Amino acid sequence: MKKQGMIKRFLKRNRRLALRLSAAAAALLILAVCTAAVAANGTLRYGDSGSDVLKMQKRLKQWGYYTGSLDGVFGSKTLTAVKLFQKK
Repeated sequence: MKKQGMIKRFLKRNRRLALRLSAAAAALLILAVCTAAVAANGTLRYGDSGSDVLKMQKRLKQWGYYTGSLDGVFGSKTLTAVKLFQKK
């Protein structure tokens, strides 16, 4: 997967930084890298659907922000989860 390769290359090049990151900071860094990869192809918006939305929902659910079903649709529950994540 491209995103995993990007993360591994970043952490390899920035080893000292990677060793100092807390788990929360590492999660935010991973999300930022993944979000940048998605943004390169287009920003996800309310009403979008597809595999990129599903991936985002899975991450948000893993981190406890998303409580809806994993359906790949950027609806109201996904929007609420994104806003909660952005507040942190």
